[in-house]
Amino acid sequence: MIDTIPSSAIVAASGAATIRWYVRSGQRWQAQQVSIDAPDVGGSASCAVYIDDRLISPAVPQADAVSGEPFIPVRRSVEVRWTASVVGAVCRATLVYDDGQTE
Repeated sequence: MIDTIPSSAIVAASGAATIRWYVRSGQRWQAQQVSIDAPDVGGSASCAVYIDDRLISPAVPQADAVSGEPFIPVRRSVEVRWTASVVGAVCRATLVYDDGQTE
């Protein structure tokens, strides 16, 4: 079944923020899309999407969507990482995934 998980993080004093979603034991996810919404992170910010600690794609740090086929199996986690961002900025992201379950 396709599902979504929205989440948010605040940029720390280091200029970094991370949003991470973990796969629970026994679950099998396929990541379909990660949508990014962080309009206040500043022009020098960078952003990237990782699955199981492997770089999947860089992303526009203020607003972007990383998606496309083939969908990627997720064993442990999906992450969005921002760096060189404005301290205190709110970063939001939404994961769209298929959990392999039927309704």
